[in-house]
Amino acid sequence: MSQVQFFRVKDNKDSPNYWIPDTHLAFDDWYIFVKGMIEKCMKTLVARGKFEPFPLQIVIDFEGDALGYDDCYSLDLLVQKGLRKTKSLATEGDYHPRPILYIGKQKLTAESDYEHIENISHLSLKPQPNPRYRFWDSSIWHRYVSLFEINETLDERRFEAQLAEVLIELAQCHSMGLYRSTVAHEYLEFQLRLMDNAHYVDFTDGHAKNITPFRFRSEQRMKNEADKIKEELEEMGLQFRLLIIDDFANKELRKANQCKHLPPTHKKGDIIQKVLDVSFIDLEVVEEQDNGSSIIDIAEDVLTQRTVVFDLILLDYYLGKTKLEGPIYGHKLLERIKEKENLQHFANPLNRFWIFPISVHPSAFKSHLSSMGEENFSEFWYLSDGADPINCPQFFRYKLFRMMKIQVEMAQLVTFEGLVKCLKNIPQKAQGGNWEYKELKNEAVIIHAEYAQMLATHNRLSKLEDHSPFARSFIQYQKKAQNESMILLQQFIPYFERLAYGPQRHREEIQIQTLTIGSYLSMLDKQKQGPPKATINAIQDKFDAILTIIKK
Repeated sequence: MSQVQFFRVKDNKDSPNYWIPDTHLAFDDWYIFVKGMIEKCMKTLVARGKFEPFPLQIVIDFEGDALGYDDCYSLDLLVQKGLRKTKSLATEGDYHPRPILYIGKQKLTAESDYEHIENISHLSLKPQPNPRYRFWDSSIWHRYVSLFEINETLDERRFEAQLAEVLIELAQCHSMGLYRSTVAHEYLEFQLRLMDNAHYVDFTDGHAKNITPFRFRSEQRMKNEADKIKEELEEMGLQFRLLIIDDFANKELRKANQCKHLPPTHKKGDIIQKVLDVSFIDLEVVEEQDNGSSIIDIAEDVLTQRTVVFDLILLDYYLGKTKLEGPIYGHKLLERIKEKENLQHFANPLNRFWIFPISVHPSAFKSHLSSMGEENFSEFWYLSDGADPINCPQFFRYKLFRMMKIQVEMAQLVTFEGLVKCLKNIPQKAQGGNWEYKELKNEAVIIHAEYAQMLATHNRLSKLEDHSPFARSFIQYQKKAQNESMILLQQFIPYFERLAYGPQRHREEIQIQTLTIGSYLSMLDKQKQGPPKATINAIQDKFDAILTIIKK
């Protein structure tokens, strides 16, 4: 384990002494014990073939208030103590940053700073937690494992399990060459400056104590949340086809100058596949060509000339250069979608292009969009803020799975589940038969509108069933809701029949239409299967006829 460097945060009366190298320590029992557990865990993982030693820095800190002091976020101090180096050294070829694994007392996975303070109040922190504390678990460069779960009682099994999980993730990043890539070095350098400056100067009665201009995210918390959504999507049995539009999707990541002699990096498409590691996503890549076409031109051909529909597009921000157009940015695709009607026909099953940016520069993507006067949501697209799969893989997993879940939820609102919700919300007094004619008419109009919306979405999904994995799997998932909606609808047939006795002509025609709907629903109830498309359309026709009459 000679490639691993250990550092310590040591108590020094009123404030901690940060980043003391292992060789300078007057050892104490706690430090030796924790270091021993870490080394034992590494050796076990090596023996099991799950971990390959690589350059890594480990900080052991069990001064409960260390994360509260500004020194913990001082770039100058990190450089002075040898954990990080400034960009000026990069030009000298002496820039080989290592990931840092921070071992601390308290968890960093609380949803809010107030919850964090509450959870660790037993530690009697001298300062409040610095708003930047999640920086130490915010990327592949900085990960964090807590010694304690709730109180200051060490659960060795829990600690070792989480430690092993994070070590394996870091080792995978190393094996894929991420720590040698230019984009990872750029990200680290920028994040260090962001950490150093993510605070306001404290003016009298100002906001410095309560507001921070930038919040970091905990990768461990993002992983926990991503895993929950992953399980939900797997239980639903849904499938998604994604298209990657990225000039490095099928190319090795560019290595930093000082790493040119080191082994190659992985391709970005392969990295994304490994990070996601799920069976319900089918990834396809836009292949670059040597004919001078930009990757956006090629992507447009892929989207319009094939019989498949992509449920979601992973879009990079900077897509290289061409001799004719110069720099190409991902926003060019949005312009094409907006301008070209033939491209709009190939939107996903929810009738929009669902686009997820995968840039290392997400803020640049968003500000560029704003400068164009565009929003994340339009009649043509639904655009996520996106996430960086290289430097923040767990945040990427969470944001992507969350976007997929939103897609499912939006489909549920306008399909059979939405109809079920509408029918269940009908006023309880309907059960007693006390509706006045006006109320009865209003409810019939509401149910008709909900049914019409459901039918339009269902028909589009059915039309794309052979072209979209999401459409196909969602229709299958909806079978239960289809049956439930038809059963609930049947319960309201007697109330629809009462429409025939209102101040309307054509009473006999309303009765006939209502009886026809009732017979359709009775037939479906006996079949115990999802309603055939023809029957669903036929019921809609009868609703149209009734509403046409009662609106006269």
